[in-house]
Amino acid sequence: MAVRKKIQVRKQTKDIPKLAKEVCEKMLSDLERAKRPLLEATKCSLDNSIYTSSKGYFTPGGKTTRSSSSTRFTPSSAPARPQAGRWTPPIC
Repeated sequence: MAVRKKIQVRKQTKDIPKLAKEVCEKMLSDLERAKRPLLEATKCSLDNSIYTSSKGYFTPGGKTTRSSSSTRFTPSSAPARPQAGRWTPPIC
């Protein structure tokens, strides 16, 4: 069985695990402060694509989209404490 060589298409200059950790910490701090976490990403659509003939493929443009969580956890939205002596199923 032949071993396939990996072909490098482009140089990777971003530290993906570091960026992912930063996004997670930002979302967690927003939740702890009872704010809706906001996620920003590059808009994936044809109107945000730029074709460069020298590269031969589309690249993403500068447009971004923002989305937030539809729910927010506050102490008032916490589940009620179960009464003593009654079994309640765990909340998943």
